[in-house]
Amino acid sequence: MMGKLFGILIIVLALVLGGVFIKAFQKSNKYQNSRTPQPLTSQTAYTTTTPSLSPNISSSPSVLPPQEPIVKTRLVSIDVDNDAAGMTIVHVPKGWRIKIELHAMNANVDAQGLRFRSGTIDSGAILPGMSKSIDFIADQSFTLTPYEMSTGTVRPYVIQIVVE
Repeated sequence: MMGKLFGILIIVLALVLGGVFIKAFQKSNKYQNSRTPQPLTSQTAYTTTTPSLSPNISSSPSVLPPQEPIVKTRLVSIDVDNDAAGMTIVHVPKGWRIKIELHAMNANVDAQGLRFRSGTIDSGAILPGMSKSIDFIADQSFTLTPYEMSTGTVRPYVIQIVVE
């Protein structure tokens, strides 16, 4: 009799503990797959949002805070040397965030590097084999002019940024 009672007690204890573990597991996985990633819109454009630093306080649970604007971003990579660029005209949509990565080739680049400038942009020195990024919001068209760092000589090409 004592053996049967002990066996029943073990089975009841196993069922109770199993239920507790299953319940805990379900709670821990509840939010794991609630966020689905957004697909890329193309190979060179993706969507980002800027997080807000202000707290979202509401007097009523039915009032939602305003959504942050979505800023689309285009990434452009351009190989450059003393005599040419891999891309000399870049068309970008107005209002988009643009990130241009200028990569100085290992060969045919002045030892002190190249520098790209426009009215408001100055890349600084880009040494052979190195890259620099220029990040801006497209609001007006402009031209990037390359210069040799050691002499300040203007190189024989430009990169036009055309905002549409």
